[in-house]
Amino acid sequence: MNGLILAAGMGNRLNEISETKPKILLEVSGRTILDRMLSAISVSDITDVVIVVGHCSELVMEIISNCKNLGFSITCINNRDYAKTNNIYSVHIASEYLKNKEFVLFNGDLLFQKQILTDLTKKTQEITLVVDTTKELGCEEMKIKLARTGQVIEITKEMNPETADGEYIGMMKFKSKGSNTFFNAVKETIENYGKDVFYESALQHLIRQNFEIYSSKTNGQDWIEIDTKQDLSNAERMCF
Repeated sequence: MNGLILAAGMGNRLNEISETKPKILLEVSGRTILDRMLSAISVSDITDVVIVVGHCSELVMEIISNCKNLGFSITCINNRDYAKTNNIYSVHIASEYLKNKEFVLFNGDLLFQKQILTDLTKKTQEITLVVDTTKELGCEEMKIKLARTGQVIEITKEMNPETADGEYIGMMKFKSKGSNTFFNAVKETIENYGKDVFYESALQHLIRQNFEIYSSKTNGQDWIEIDTKQDLSNAERMCF
């Protein structure tokens, strides 16, 4: 199984904290997000990892070049257009490495307990998103609507929080057919809406085409996406 880490973004909401380093190199309790993510991957079934870098790419690549005895290989791809594009373009340029392959996608600002990844890798559906169905939701979260079967029937930030069933945390798994279908949808979404949209728009495109996407719940395990200074502070009190 492969892994894809999206780490090209600038982290604008962190202001000066992320001016000279990407979010994936921010520290929580003395360890970077990257270090914690690689540690979780090392005890999973993932054997090859692609990391899409952009903002301060040389810092990530230098650290990766010094990583030893991880138990898996790492390939870095440089998204040179990171300042003018959104994460859908980072996904798109990774397609040549991962299309038709089974892989897990991670947003590069995600901290999570390892059990979340363990549970996800056991799923057998073609596309499976990790969803927190317990968190109180606001306007900024990527919200999910679920059928009783656990199938995802809508994914968008624009959803009314009161009607949403949960939040997509920024981790998902693709089987080989799901991978091919997803990358095709990413390409079509870019052609229709440009490069400055979220890759979740491609997922919604698949849902409209009746492609089945399923959910894996966090089941009370800690996780957080680091978007703000408050997120960094909150992360210090969690168990990772």
